[in-house]
Amino acid sequence: INNKPLLAKSYWFLGVVLSRFKNNPIAAKNFAQAFGLYLGMNDMPNVVNAWRDLIPAYLNANLFDSARSVCDRCLEMDNIMHNDRGVVESTALYGTYNLAKFRSNAVDPDYIQLDSAHTMLRKAEIMNRRINDPKTRKILYMGLTETFYNLSFKETDPKRRRELADSGRIYLPEACI
Repeated sequence: INNKPLLAKSYWFLGVVLSRFKNNPIAAKNFAQAFGLYLGMNDMPNVVNAWRDLIPAYLNANLFDSARSVCDRCLEMDNIMHNDRGVVESTALYGTYNLAKFRSNAVDPDYIQLDSAHTMLRKAEIMNRRINDPKTRKILYMGLTETFYNLSFKETDPKRRRELADSGRIYLPEACI
């Protein structure tokens, strides 16, 4: 029926589904198709939305440089377009990038990455209080639960360790959903 917006949305949603099933190479191809169609229609908000949904696929495939590059582009475009919801979601995804990078090396963890994840996720959480975006809230609950859990293992002071673990438990019920 030659409906480019509908075709782009179909590719995009197919990419989302495939990404959730960890079929990252095919998900990335579908996101790229959606991205190309949206770009051809000069629909920049949806171009950036397609980029944002590509970030978890890159992280699941351990393509950290690509994920970071897309995070940078999304934040840049969201700021240019004055897209507050997008800035919050992109900031949260930047936190998950740092968390995935930390998680990738279990033998010699880079706690700077964990601290960066904590900073970005908390920043996104504060921004999201005003916007209250459900998609970003899901990202935040998952990321903050894991971040506080890992920070508690890093801590040497028993009282502070307990406080961090308790902070993570606040987000746990929603993260489990």
